[in-house]
Amino acid sequence: MTRRALRRPARLLLAAIVALALAPGTWWRSALPPPEFEGPLEITALVEPIGLTGSLKLSGAWQLDHANPFFGGFSTLTWLGDNRFLSGSDRALLLEFTLPGVNLSRASLRPAPAAAERTTEDLEAIARDPLTGQTWLAFERDNLIERHDPDGTMRQVAPRQMAGWPDNGGAESLVRFSGGRFLVLGESRSAPDGEMYPGLLFAADPVDGAAALAFGFSAPGGYRPVDAAQLPDGRVMILLRRVDAYWPARFSSALMVANPAGIAAGQGWSGEIVARLGPPDLAENFEGLAVVPRGADGAADLYLISDDNFSPGQRTLMLRIRWPGPG
Repeated sequence: MTRRALRRPARLLLAAIVALALAPGTWWRSALPPPEFEGPLEITALVEPIGLTGSLKLSGAWQLDHANPFFGGFSTLTWLGDNRFLSGSDRALLLEFTLPGVNLSRASLRPAPAAAERTTEDLEAIARDPLTGQTWLAFERDNLIERHDPDGTMRQVAPRQMAGWPDNGGAESLVRFSGGRFLVLGESRSAPDGEMYPGLLFAADPVDGAAALAFGFSAPGGYRPVDAAQLPDGRVMILLRRVDAYWPARFSSALMVANPAGIAAGQGWSGEIVARLGPPDLAENFEGLAVVPRGADGAADLYLISDDNFSPGQRTLMLRIRWPGPG
């Protein structure tokens, strides 16, 4: 067999592996106990990356690196106050770190507290109450929502409305509104028409058994919802992502603003795209979004983090995008 004949199967195998990894959700999870670390995180500022189009402006970009082999796969982002952030990974690891204007950051990586009811570790979304410090974690494959209290108490629920969501394309976005309602968006289009993504709006904490109304979410151009956060004016900023190529992996992302006042049971809900991200420098797998209020006029900083899929050809990037507020 010639060397040339060996190349095509090898390329096809690599393409198949990447395609599986980039399908809705992630098909593989490590069963190994991940090591923890406390220490510096390498942060490299990127100089004026090109790839953001629309009405918003990029005000910062960084690449995050660490020698720990379990570092990566980050698919959600939450602001903790000051310059501290919390991100969750596909292996149910929690990364807490500072994003200053220096080359190193104090950081910790630790497993999310284990729950016997989980069969996988596909952590895809985190919401937080800044007043109580409670956090809610959404696990895609098991379609579970967990509440973690500052004292270590943990409670869990598998909402019945999410029971039929695909186990590899389920709960992907989780928002806790300032008034106490919760929004959940799934990553795979729902039946019967397959045109919309499933959504739930809970009247209160789903872990306490709050009722939810079901609706459909629509996004244009093959985009999928991968994270969301509330803006200071009460609307929702939704991060959308599309896989443009599997090998080498290339992605497009978009930011959509939608008004939750338009959510109605059994109806469709959508919004307006205000920015897009892609080539040449920002064709990464952005999956996490945090909103940091800035001033009293409704302005905010939007922080995005990318999931590198534990692939040497992808990066863990963070972006800061200015949101000017309503107007």
